[in-house]
Amino acid sequence: MMRSPFSLPKVRYVETDRGYRLDVGRVSINQSTFLLLAAIIVGVGGGYGAVGFRYLILLEQQLAFGLFTRHSMGSAGRKCCLS
Repeated sequence: MMRSPFSLPKVRYVETDRGYRLDVGRVSINQSTFLLLAAIIVGVGGGYGAVGFRYLILLEQQLAFGLFTRHSMGSAGRKCCLS
């Protein structure tokens, strides 16, 4: 039986006397390394998510107060915002 070149590697979670080990194909990752990598990924993702959320709030403020206020107040809105 021929193995497809696009098949996924075999993944096993093995309990050892020193903790757990994740085997992905030929690569073996112990429990400490796996938790460290997971913490780094979650931390970086949370950091980028926080920065993205701040920009999302800024965009909403620009849309709500920067764009609509000037048009609805006429010339008074423009004079107020330029000073």
